[in-house]
Amino acid sequence: MILTHFLAISRKELYHIVRDPGTLLLVTIGPVFLMVVFTYTLTSEVRNAPVAVIDQAKNTASRDLIEQMDTSEVIAITDRLDTPGEANDLFDRNQIVAAVIIPEDYGTIKADGTMSPVDGIIDGTEPVSAQAVIDEISYIAQADAEKIYVEALGEDATNFVRPPITIDEEVLYNPELDNLFDFYPGLVGMMLGLPAIALAMAVAREAEHGKLEQLVATPIKKRALLLGKMAPYVGFGMLDVYLLLVMGRLAYDVPFEGSILAYTLVAILFLVANLGLGLLIAVFIRSQQVAMLVAILVFFIPPFFMSGIFFPIDAMPWIVREEMNAFPATSFVAISRPLFLQGTGLQHLWESTAILALLAIGYLELAVFAFRKKVIIDLPNPFHRVEKAETDAVSQRSVEGAAQ
Repeated sequence: MILTHFLAISRKELYHIVRDPGTLLLVTIGPVFLMVVFTYTLTSEVRNAPVAVIDQAKNTASRDLIEQMDTSEVIAITDRLDTPGEANDLFDRNQIVAAVIIPEDYGTIKADGTMSPVDGIIDGTEPVSAQAVIDEISYIAQADAEKIYVEALGEDATNFVRPPITIDEEVLYNPELDNLFDFYPGLVGMMLGLPAIALAMAVAREAEHGKLEQLVATPIKKRALLLGKMAPYVGFGMLDVYLLLVMGRLAYDVPFEGSILAYTLVAILFLVANLGLGLLIAVFIRSQQVAMLVAILVFFIPPFFMSGIFFPIDAMPWIVREEMNAFPATSFVAISRPLFLQGTGLQHLWESTAILALLAIGYLELAVFAFRKKVIIDLPNPFHRVEKAETDAVSQRSVEGAAQ
C-alpha cells in the first residue's frame, strides 16, 4: 500500500514539474546555466591584461624582451610610449594595468657584473590583476636576463644566474594549477541546490493555496507522501549531475579520474540530503516567497563561502567547521574534488561519505517527524451561539418590560 501511494504521489509530482515551465527549467537547465555563469565570472586567472611599454633602449635586447611579453597569455602590449609621464593619462582612464620601463642600457652587463633592471608601474586598484601582472613581468624579465648573461659570459654566467640551492618541483593532479579544475567539482554541489529550492517552493505553494490539504485528507502515509514528492526531483537532479559532468569534460576540459558509480552514489546521497532539508524548510514555512528566500540563503550563501570551494575550510575556526558539517555541500565538496582530480576511492573518503549519509537520513526523518498530517477546519464556536441567544433573550425581555 505504501509503495502504491509513493508511486502515485511521484507520478503526480512529475506531471506537475513537466507541466510547469518555470519549475522544469529550474531543475534542468537552471544548474547548467548557472554553472556557465559561475565558471566565467569566478575564474581568477588573468588573461590579456593591457600593459604599456616605454622602451628607452631601443636595441635588440629590448625588442626581444617586448616580443616575449607580447606573446604572454597574461599580459598584452597595448601601447608603446616615449616617456613614463605619458602612462599617467592611460592609468587615469583605466586603459592599462601596468607600464614597463626598459632602461637605456638594457642588455649591457656592467663592470661589476650587474645589469640595469626593468622598472614597472602597477595599478593597484585591482590587486588580483596587479599581482598576476607583476609575477608575469618578473618571470619574463628574469628569464631574459639569464639568457643575456649566458650569451655574454658563457659558462661563467652560472655565477650570476643560478642560485646556490635549486628546488625541483612536481605538481600532481593539476600540473597547470588551473583554478577552474579546482573549484568546478565543488560548484557542482552548489548547482544541485536548485532542485531542493524548487521542491521547497512547490510544497510551500501547495500549502499556501490549500492544495496540500487535499493530499493530507487522503489515507496516504506522510512518509510515502514526502518521499513521493521528493523522488522526481532526485531524478532530475541526477540528470543535472551527468549534464554537468559532460559539460565540464567537453566545454572546460576538466578531468574526471574517479569512478562514475562511486560519484553516482555520492550524488544520490547529496541530493536526498539537500531535498530533505528543502522539505524541512517547507514544513515550517507555508509561504512560497519566504520559502524561496530561506532556501536560497541555506543552499547558496553558506556553501559558497564556507564549504571549501574557494577558501580552505581548515583555516576556519573549529566552531565554524563543526557548524558547516550540518550542510550537505561541505561533505560533497570534500568528496567531489578528490574523485574528480585524483580518482580517490570512497574507502579513503569514508568519513565524509558517512556524514553525507547521516545527513540524508537525518533531514528526511526530521521532515517526516515535523510534518503534521491533519486538516485544521475552522468550525463556528458553539459557545458563541449560546452567548448570542442569551443576549437576544435578555434584549427581548427588556423590550417587553419597556412596552408594559
